[in-house]
Amino acid sequence: MLVHTVFGVKYFIDPTDDVMAPQMVVYRQWESDLSRFMCNSIDRNTVFVDIGANFGYFSCLVASRIGRGGSGRVIAVEPNPKMLALLNRNIQVNWSMAPVEVHGCAIADAECELTFNLPAGRAANASLMAADAPLADGDQRITVQGRTLGAVVAGRRVDLMKVDVEGYEASVLAHLGSVLAASPHLCIVMEWSPAQMQAAGFQPMDIVALLKKFSLRAFRIPSSRFDDNETLARFAVDLDELPSLQYENLMLIQGR
Repeated sequence: MLVHTVFGVKYFIDPTDDVMAPQMVVYRQWESDLSRFMCNSIDRNTVFVDIGANFGYFSCLVASRIGRGGSGRVIAVEPNPKMLALLNRNIQVNWSMAPVEVHGCAIADAECELTFNLPAGRAANASLMAADAPLADGDQRITVQGRTLGAVVAGRRVDLMKVDVEGYEASVLAHLGSVLAASPHLCIVMEWSPAQMQAAGFQPMDIVALLKKFSLRAFRIPSSRFDDNETLARFAVDLDELPSLQYENLMLIQGR
């Protein structure tokens, strides 16, 4: 199914997906607040890494806003073969964008093969899973390649990163140090869901420990990217309070 969003970006989507497809058809966008934040957080030279790109909603939205006039580019990471095919098709149909580099893999804490779950009717919720985990009716289990974040980024500067990996955030953040070394102004947008983390075999405090290790501060997503410390402080979330949050999209930046 082809849809045309309020941002002027076209997407081929999976009409059997009960998560994103209804929003794309009825409202012609996905997560409106986060979409606006992304658009307000980039310029023609932004390098954006989209981990868990799905069919490319944010990859193509950001690439369309970066445009072709600068040095900006998008690095999109998606292990689901069906979504990967849609992602590549959406890059082609929205041809007047910044370059989009696609990696058909999952981000892991080591180079390895991983088990991946394809839930029936919920392509947006596909995720890694334990090899011996039971399958729900209609779900499928496949093997995907895992690569570290450092291997995918390969020493390049990153300005903006989105992490949506259904509870496996610790595997992404494990190699964040090498990225931060080349990216002093990195802004990370990450889904925070303790229930998903625990289902993936992690405890919320595991992720909190990683945020502290890399001196990252957490903020609720504002309507635009604030560089003013006083304004930004109004959105701050204490790291030790994160485990009590049931669900939130967070902005993570190094301490300032």
